[in-house]
Parts: sequence; C-alpha cells; structure tokens
Amino acid sequence: MVSLSTFETLPDEIILVACQYLRGADVLYALFNLNTRLNTTITGYCHYVNLMTVPYQQFNYVVTHVLPCIGNLENFPQLTYLDIRRLYGCDTDDLLPKLLSANNCRLSVVIFDQDSICLNVSEDVTAISYPNIEELTINISVANVLPRLFKLIPNIRRLCINIEEYSGSSTSKQVFIDLSHVTNLINFQLHSRNWYWTLDEITDLLQKMPSLQNVELSFCTNDKRFLTEETLLIISPSSSIQIDYFIHYPYLTLNDDIEYFVTSQSNRPSTACLLNDTHDRLIIHTNPCHLHSIALPGSIAKQMSSRSKFTQVEDLYIYYVSSLLEVLLILHHFRRVRNLAIHVLNGSETLTFPSSMQSIVLRLPWLKKLSISGIIELSHLLSISPNLDKLNVNFNCLKALLENNSTHCMLQTGITRLCIMDWIDTKSDLMLTIVQRFGSLCHIAIVMTDPTLIVDSFVLSIIPFWKIKPKFSLLVEGLLSEEVRTNLRQWIIDNSYLTEEDSFSIQYDEKQCKIWL
Repeated sequence: MVSLSTFETLPDEIILVACQYLRGADVLYALFNLNTRLNTTITGYCHYVNLMTVPYQQFNYVVTHVLPCIGNLENFPQLTYLDIRRLYGCDTDDLLPKLLSANNCRLSVVIFDQDSICLNVSEDVTAISYPNIEELTINISVANVLPRLFKLIPNIRRLCINIEEYSGSSTSKQVFIDLSHVTNLINFQLHSRNWYWTLDEITDLLQKMPSLQNVELSFCTNDKRFLTEETLLIISPSSSIQIDYFIHYPYLTLNDDIEYFVTSQSNRPSTACLLNDTHDRLIIHTNPCHLHSIALPGSIAKQMSSRSKFTQVEDLYIYYVSSLLEVLLILHHFRRVRNLAIHVLNGSETLTFPSSMQSIVLRLPWLKKLSISGIIELSHLLSISPNLDKLNVNFNCLKALLENNSTHCMLQTGITRLCIMDWIDTKSDLMLTIVQRFGSLCHIAIVMTDPTLIVDSFVLSIIPFWKIKPKFSLLVEGLLSEEVRTNLRQWIIDNSYLTEEDSFSIQYDEKQCKIWL
C-alpha cells in the first residue's frame, strides 16, 4: 500500500488556500492526478489554465500530460472568444484568415492587443468571408487593406482598428471610396497616430457604416475643416451616434479663425481644446474622453485643464518630452493608465527629477507596462507604480537606474519582464547587476544597437546567470554565426551547464535567438 504524503492528508480548505499562492499551471504540474480527491479539489484550475511565465519543463509537462486528460485539444465546441497578446514573428499574409476560420468557424470574437504585430490581408483571400466574426480588434500597417478587411467580415458588429501607416505612403483616397458597406457595425474605433487624415477620408469611412451607435476616433490631421463646431455631427451617418474623438494637429499655424475656435470651445463643457505654449500644436477632444488609448505631446502638459476627464484611458503615449515635470503633470489626469510609453525629445539628454516636483502627489496603481525611449531618472516613476510588471528601456537608461542604490528594494519584486533596447557593450557586467537587482524577473529581451553584430559569445555569457532561476526565457536580437545555427541545441549543450537531459527550448529566426529554460 502506497503511503500518503502529509500534504495529501490536509483538508480541502487548507489545500485550496495553499493553491491561492501558486499559478494555475503550478497547481496542475504539482497536484494533478496524484489521487482522485485532489483532482476533484483542483477542478477550478482545470477550467482556466494560464501558461504564461512558466518554465519550459512545466509547460511541456502540462501540455503533453495534463491537458490531454482534461479535455480534447482539437475540438472546442464552446470556444467563441480568442484574445491574442504579444504576437510576434509570424507570416502575416495568411494568418488572419486562419484565425477567423479557426475552431470550425465557431469564433465570434478575435482580439489582438497593441503589442502584437500588424496583420496583412492579401488580395487572394477576399473571395472568402467569415460571417461568424462579430467583434475584431486588429493592428494593420497600411490603410489600403481596409477594403479587403471589410469584405472578410460582413457581419461585424464591433470593430477596433489600429493603423501604423505614416503619411506620405502609397495609400490613395480611392481606398476609402471603394470600401464595402458594413451594415451590422454598431461600434467602431479608429486609432491612427501617424497618418494625417482629411475630412473627406473620415466622411467616406463612416458613411460605409449606416448602423453605427458608438464611434471612437483618435487621429492626426492638418485639415482645418475639423475646426468647426458642427463638422463631426455632419459626417455622422446618424444624429443618434455617440461620438468620442481625440484630434491632434501636430503642425499648426495659429490665425484668427483658429484662435476664435479655441476660445469658443472653452465655454462648451462637452469639448476641450489643448493648445501648447508655442501655439503650434492643438488637440481637440470630447469631454469626458471615453477613449481607451491616446497620444499626447509633452508640450501640452501645462495647458491641461482640471475639467478634462480621462477616466477610461488605459494606454497612454507621451512623446516629445523635454522634462519629467511634463510627464507628471499629464499623468495627474490618467490615474487608471495601464500601459505608459514615454518618448524623450532629446535622446542623449538625461531627464532628472527636480526638487520642485516633490510636492506633486501621484499614484499609479493600475500601471502594468512602462516603456521609455530616451534616458530619464526612473526611480520616482517606479516608486509610484507598485504593480508594474513589464519595463522597456534602453541600455543607458537602465544603467543609470541600476547605479542608483535607492532602487534596490523596489526592483526586487514586481517586474517580471524586461526589454533592453540599444544594448551597447557585449562585455558589460550590467547583466550580473540585472540578475541581482530584479528578483522576480522571468523574461528578458535584448536588442543590440548594431544589428549586424555576431552575438554567439554574448548569448553564452548570459545563460550561466540564470542557472538558479526557476522560470526564465531569453531573447537576443542579433546575428548568430552560420556554424552555430546549423546545430543550435547541441551548441548550447556543449558550451553551457545545460545537458541532453534538461528540458529547454531554443530557436533562431528573424535574427532573434530565443531560449526557454
């Protein structure tokens, strides 16, 4: 007779309390199929399995041994909602049709987050449509795929599009004229920070959506026709539409008409105008602003009014920042932001925390991801962001952070993912400091300043630092030599502590070396 362990004799209530401190994958890995009673106790963990930030050995075991026992991995009759996050490095030409038709066309909702790649819709797939799709959030690189996209999803009811295209590209006005009508669409969101839209393009786009009830528009423009009080009502397919907009004029020449418009809007509680000190940037937005994602120049900070309401904004991009004061003044209006990106105007200048900011009381409990382009003093931002999970910084910014001894305690917990851009010195001892300071780190990504640099020895120098880490994945963006690429796994085994018996994954594609331990 097999004797029971002390743990197995504990009451169900105590076991469940212990499981609260473990990830779902940890529970399944450690407790599944030990006995019938424990399987019944952890039933809830079988219904929702999160395989993020787990070591490769645990992932491999759960996928190959546990999940097949829980249910069929090929047929999901009740799966209708697919939420995809941080999707990288895929062939984008045929990916979207595959996903829209997945699970025997049972999916009705497909969502890609803003960290995922931009998808393409090739011309040869438009003969097929996917009437099952009712909600789609997607990132596209160019606006000229919109006609093909609309044909793919004739029954779409909620559509959110993020367009990365820059003005001056090949997209023509004919694209918006050729759009198919999407008669079932009731909720539409457009986010386009780089393409300068005209009134005609916005009009043509919205007129293809006769059933709209809610519209969110966030875009740049040089078209001064938007600077009239009735414009956005005129372009609406129906007077009953709820419109939220955030319109940015990045290059503005102030004249009497514009000055009159800004002055007149100050008396309208439903609209707010933000004009920077030099009067060359103007932002117009509905108030309160119900958009979930917006971009602001740092120069607008001092003009933001306390009457402006941004309670629903989760993704915030602050660009052309010249001081930390600008950042903090803006953040006062965005207490619920989850993803914050800051772009410093002068990338070689270090923005420090001035004593005049000591009186500014700010807390960002919802912030999960912080991305910095440039060099700023990070200690204050980290201290007011207790739940920060991911940090994206460049080499010099991180180096300055780690040289500050006051940050030692705040880095020990919380941050699990670290991305370092513009890594300069492959012989730097910075990696050792990273391992010592970031106590909860599970994933690190490194992008070299020189994309042609051979990183064989650099990759090997990193692996020993993580020998004692229970969960770790590494991505190094750079070139591996031809000799190493021919037998990548054996190369790692021959030159590190890893053995044939160890469970790990390694691959090299798109000039990225990825290791999962």
